[in-house]
Amino acid sequence: MEHAGWLLLHLCCAIYWLGSDLVVYYVSGFIVDRQRSAAERALAARIMLWADMLPRTAVVLTLPTGFTLAWSLGFLSLDGQSIFAIWLFAAAWLALTWAVFLKERTELGHRLARFDFALRIAIILGLAFLIWRSARGLGPMPAAPWLLGKVGLFAFVMALGLVIRVQLKPFGPLFGKVLAGTAQSADEDALRRLIDGIKYVVWVLWAALFVAIYLGLAKPY
Repeated sequence: MEHAGWLLLHLCCAIYWLGSDLVVYYVSGFIVDRQRSAAERALAARIMLWADMLPRTAVVLTLPTGFTLAWSLGFLSLDGQSIFAIWLFAAAWLALTWAVFLKERTELGHRLARFDFALRIAIILGLAFLIWRSARGLGPMPAAPWLLGKVGLFAFVMALGLVIRVQLKPFGPLFGKVLAGTAQSADEDALRRLIDGIKYVVWVLWAALFVAIYLGLAKPY
């Protein structure tokens, strides 16, 4: 595939990532709306969880499409076998991501989620090491600030995703009370504070993603 095709795929990851994130952002408002029935809020939560799988999928696919695009443009000194290995890794990671979602309420799902969390930390550290090596002229990428910055922003966005995952831990127990009809005013207030607090992190994530897209398209320096 020509580099234009890889660019299109890479941009589609960003488009679906941001687009579905906007859906999640909007629907989250229905979840904390006390004027809506428990059934309406439960439906909003299901929509949010399914819509959230698009950005989760896009995160995974951004990695191999980005590396392949850089390779096709001559910005990554790897052979075809290494690129193929990156795609195999991404396929396994994507399968893990969906398994975590589909098995969410099971013990297996909890174990897979912990493994996925650790894997993402390892990927973030690996990308940081790649940037450090390449900045010293020892890695497979040129020491181009725009490229290193783009990879660094992707790692930063992944880290913010982990922050959001940690922030969301109280969501299940709080929303469970809403569905059971046992939520007190303090529980509703805590649920709204939780969602509002996550929105600030999401805004930073979006800003970082926009800058990363700009760096990839403009290659300013």
